[in-house]
Amino acid sequence: MSDGWERLVELARRQAALVDAGSLDELPELWAERDRLLGALGQPPATARDALLAAREIVSGSEQDVRRALEEAREESGLLTLGRRAAAGYGGLAQPVLDLHG
Repeated sequence: MSDGWERLVELARRQAALVDAGSLDELPELWAERDRLLGALGQPPATARDALLAAREIVSGSEQDVRRALEEAREESGLLTLGRRAAAGYGGLAQPVLDLHG
C-alpha cells in the first residue's frame, strides 16, 4: 500500500478527532487537503483496498457524529427562538429604562 493511501486513513482519523473535539470549523481545511490528495493519487490500486475501507469506516462514524451535532444545534436554535418569542410577549409590559444621562 502506498503512503498516499495510508495518508487518507490518517486524514480520516484526524477528521474523527476534530469532530470529537467539536472543532467543526476546521473540517473544510481538512476536506480540501483530502481532495487535493485524492486528485494527486488518481485511480486506487488493488493494494489500497484495506486503507480505503478503513478510511470509509472512520469517516462514516464521524459523519454520524456531525449529523447528531447539527441536529442538537437545530434543537437549541429552536429553543432560543421560542424563548425570544416568549420574552417579546412581555415587551409591552416593561417600562422604559433611563440611562445615566436622564
